[in-house]
Amino acid sequence: MPVEDDDQVNVLQHDEEEGFILATTDDIPPSDLEGVWILDSACTADVTGNKALFTKLARTQLSALLLTDNSTVQSMHMGLLSIQVDADHRLDRPKAKFVPNLKKNLLAFRLLLRDGFQVAKWDLDVAIMILDTFVLKFTHHRGLYVLQPYEEHINSCLVRQSTPKLILWHLRLAHLNFAAIKQAARDGTMEGLHLSKSDLAQGYSCEVPIVPVGVPTIALEEAPSVTTQINRSQEFKVEDPT
Repeated sequence: MPVEDDDQVNVLQHDEEEGFILATTDDIPPSDLEGVWILDSACTADVTGNKALFTKLARTQLSALLLTDNSTVQSMHMGLLSIQVDADHRLDRPKAKFVPNLKKNLLAFRLLLRDGFQVAKWDLDVAIMILDTFVLKFTHHRGLYVLQPYEEHINSCLVRQSTPKLILWHLRLAHLNFAAIKQAARDGTMEGLHLSKSDLAQGYSCEVPIVPVGVPTIALEEAPSVTTQINRSQEFKVEDPT
């Protein structure tokens, strides 16, 4: 999570088994993402640096946000905030973290899944998540998926479609490359990862410009057999595939 003049991966460390990571690029002007909510597939908490967004805010135990230059910023508050998605729906985030100096608002993909949202569509242009008649639409913007509130009404029945299993695993594993996922399935080295011959024959590409390397497996409710341990002392690196 970048603060001013920082454009690399940052890691949140927590006293409990909790941490989050965001890969960003330095070619996105801060003003270009001001006030918007970004869908993050590796984040384990909803976070923002805008204190005014909270309806309720309570003091919690200290969390330290470790930056790439080995400096830290601290978070000691968590609370309720609501995002007005359209005229009829508000997205409530009851345990969002307030991180002073954070320049982006992040929605945790895994928490939306835990709340019951399902991926209805995901491609290089748009990501759509659905809970009953509640639709969240994120558009692709410079390598990030940004929430688009007050878009024209979307019929959830029309956009609902089956997401390929390989794509789901790609998202669950924080954009791990498809070749590595296929190889792990063939070798049987990852518990719960089973791909059919047709799954293995599929080919996809990911245009996220910077991808975290060595990110631990994230256990989601949709993949209960996947085990994970977050190493609090683990260092995360990024590589630019271009």
